[in-house]
This record gives sequence, structure tokens and C-alpha cells, in this order.
Amino acid sequence: MAEEILLTREELLRLASLAGVKSVIGLEITPEEFEQSSLIKKEIDQRLSTLGLLGKKKTISTMAQTLMYPERALIVVRDRVDIGRQILIFLCRQKQCLLHSFPKEGQHRVIETNPAEIEKILQEWLPAGKKTGTESRAILIQDAHLKEMIAAVLKGDKPTLPLDIDPISGSQLTHSLQERKWSASLLLLQLKNLEVVNADSFTAWSDGKDVWTSELFSPSGVMRIFSDSVNYQGLLKQLIRALVQFDQIVRAYHLSGAELAFALTTLNRGDLAGRLIHQVYPKSTDKNNNWKAAGDNLRLRGLSSASPVGFPILSNDFEQALIPVILHTHIGRIRTVSPQGVSEGTLYIQKDRSFSTHFSSGDKHVLESGNWDHLPTYLLKLFRDFGSQKITRSKSAALSLKTLTGLLETSDQKIIEQILRQTGMTSKFSTEMSMDLANPLYRASIIIIETPHKIKDQQQDNNGYPMLLLLKGKQRDWMFSFSSQHADSIGQAAQSDHKQFLTALMTHLT
Repeated sequence: MAEEILLTREELLRLASLAGVKSVIGLEITPEEFEQSSLIKKEIDQRLSTLGLLGKKKTISTMAQTLMYPERALIVVRDRVDIGRQILIFLCRQKQCLLHSFPKEGQHRVIETNPAEIEKILQEWLPAGKKTGTESRAILIQDAHLKEMIAAVLKGDKPTLPLDIDPISGSQLTHSLQERKWSASLLLLQLKNLEVVNADSFTAWSDGKDVWTSELFSPSGVMRIFSDSVNYQGLLKQLIRALVQFDQIVRAYHLSGAELAFALTTLNRGDLAGRLIHQVYPKSTDKNNNWKAAGDNLRLRGLSSASPVGFPILSNDFEQALIPVILHTHIGRIRTVSPQGVSEGTLYIQKDRSFSTHFSSGDKHVLESGNWDHLPTYLLKLFRDFGSQKITRSKSAALSLKTLTGLLETSDQKIIEQILRQTGMTSKFSTEMSMDLANPLYRASIIIIETPHKIKDQQQDNNGYPMLLLLKGKQRDWMFSFSSQHADSIGQAAQSDHKQFLTALMTHLT
């Protein structure tokens, strides 16, 4: 963790005044308090400058902007039997996350943090308990009645159960309230100009063995309650990912074949899931257990949650990652060859929306996804920054795919250079290209297929789609563009930088 910053209430209020805000997330502030802090503003400004929160001409720092103008805020209020009530406030703006806490009365602790640390803090603050994976049927109960039960427990009375609750489930619920070790409310706010535009929340409590969660089921005030730690840990991770705006970055999901198939089935694509399961478990006699384990794992990781009747619902970011796989405008076949081996994957594109890539090895599947505007940066990283070398020669030369394929199978520079000259290339051009063809760092191919509605049509036309072949050498980066995959296809070979590579790629997506 980064070094903490401790502020008095007066210093925090002065910082708010300098930021031009009249409220701070999680605090109740009166106008009189603002006026009082302004009386000693010279001393406070000096202190804020020393802390690095205030720059020249009283401009506030990036950390201060996140503190005063967050885009997301997660407010966690915990009540522990042996300690009492405590509050943690997590704030995020763009790529920065802060923790705002209250060590003492009138004291504010601010520290920069990250998603992994936030999850660790909350797991320690609100432990999941000793039991995991407990079978649980959802309990539906009016919010007002649940509050009455909690109030009765706080008074030391036995709470009254609603008549429509199963006696066994109701007894377990009553026991958990009476024996609770901690309880907490978690509220996630999405903000725009300090105005709340969206909110999500749930409450949780633990009796030391298991964690119970309660969340709003309907606008009429009906709550749904689960009594298993798997559901709790999944909900917690979902809130954290939403807090740090996980859906706005290029994100990666490492899945088993069964987990990926389970997710696709949840989105009514059993046809895709069926093929995956057949490949993963062709001889399995225990598919039901594997299927259940896949669902439990996704829920534990926060990639899905359960409806009141037990139907799985994928988290927003995970569902977004799968949408291009199901509904795409283009498919790209990606293949890289390097000293580390051969890697093949599929690029799914929803033009002007989002993209996903799928790479697999045995039963391991990696799904990476992001918004459309992140695709260029993602591809440059995927191909190890192809195009980073400076172009020394702007001209291109014609070359057949058959000739290029043959050249890639030899490492003798003299032979490669001789063959290139026979194709009509100039002496200097063939010398430069032969040096990199003979000793490539890696090579990659991308084939873009537009809107393959039917698999049969896709297979029939497979050799007719444009292809880009990239070759990264020690001195230069080369791009070979072909109109089709036929061996006699004549393409253009030229040095490439970032811009040329991305221009050529986007041309295939128009």
C-alpha cells in the first residue's frame, strides 16, 4: 500500500472548498463548518501543500480530485459485536482508487489502493466464515418484516417469522440473526458531477459459520436472502469490479471448458456449449457434478449470481465479454509462431462496439475482451508491439503467398535473398528482407472473415478471405497483405509501423 495521508476535519473541508464542492461522499457537513475552516485557511493551505494535495495557484492534486469528484464510491458500514460501528469508503476516478477511513474522531485517513488490495481488505473486514458452498434456497421476505426481526434481536427478543417462510429456513435465519458476529451494509454509487446516477447494494451478516446476504428483489420492497458463503463472495467481487470500472478496461478471464460452456448456456447458446463440453468431457460419466462445479466456481469468482429460484445470471462485465462471441460482425483467425511455440486463437468483433479474443490449450480457455476503442492498443500488445521499429524504406514489393510460405521454412539468408531477387525485388530490398526472414523474433497471421452467418458457408469460403501476415525482425517489422489465402495469391510486402498495421487491419473491417 502507498503511504497514508492523515487530515483533520478542517483540512478536509478546506480541500473541499478549494475543489468547489459543498459535500463529501460519506460525510454530513453543515455550512457553518465550511465557514469555520476558512478562518484558518492560510495555515491549512500550507499543510495541504506539504502533503502534496495542493499545487501552485491552489490547484488540487489528482488524489484530491478523486477524493472530491469520484466516479464510483463503495460505502461499507460494519457493525461488529465486540467493536461497534465502523465505516470504510472506497473512491475511484478513472484509474485511481482511494480508501477513506476514520481512525479517530475528527481524523481522516486517505490512502491510494487497487482492486486486489480492496478485495483483501474487505475479506479481512468481513470474513466469509468457515463453511463454503452450502446449499441454499432463497428466502423471500418483505424489507419491513426483516427490519422488525432485526430490531427484535437487538432488544433480546425472539423475532417473529412470516407465515409464508419455510419453518426450517426460517429457523436458520432466526439463528443467524441471534448469533451474528458481524453485520454490514455495502452501497455502490455511480456518480456524475457528484449526482448519483445509479446504485447497487446488499447487506450481509455472519454467525461465524456462514454468511447470509440480503438484496432487493423487487421495487415493492421484497428482499431475497441467501445463506451460503459462495453467493456472498461472488456478490462482493461483483461490487469491487463495478467500483473500479472493470467493464471499461481490457479484461481477461481464465476459464475451464466447462465454465465457458456453462456461461454460454446461461446466454441460451447451448449449441456452442455442447461442442465445448463434448471436447472437454467426451468420456465423462459424471457430467452433472462437473456442470455443478463449473456453476459454483463462476459464482464464487463473482462471474455469476443466482436468481431466487436458482437460475444463474452472469455478471455484467462477463456477459459483455461473451456478447461478441455470440453476436459478431467479423471473425478473425489469429496465429502466432515464435521460439516459445505456436498459439492460435479467434478474434470476435462487434464493429464500433466491442471485441473478444479466445485462446485455448487443452481444458484451459482465456477470454479477453474490451471496448471497440481499445482494440488497436490490445492488438499491438498481443503482437508484442509490432510496428515499433522505424521504417527505413517506404516502398513495397509484390510477392506470392506460395513463395513467402516457402521462405519461412528456411533460415538460410543467402538462399532467401536469392529467391527474393528472382521475384524482381531490388538488391537492397531483398537483402534487408532476407535478414529478418532468416532470423524472425516471431511471425503472426490474421484472417478477417465478415459476418459468417452459417458455418458451412464459412468453411466453403475459407480460402477466399484477406490475410495479413506480420513478421517482426531484429531490425525491421514487415507486413504482407494478401487478398486471399490461395497459394498463387499475389500480395504486397512492405515495412510497417503501428499506423500502417492498424490502417490495414481496419480496412478489412470496413
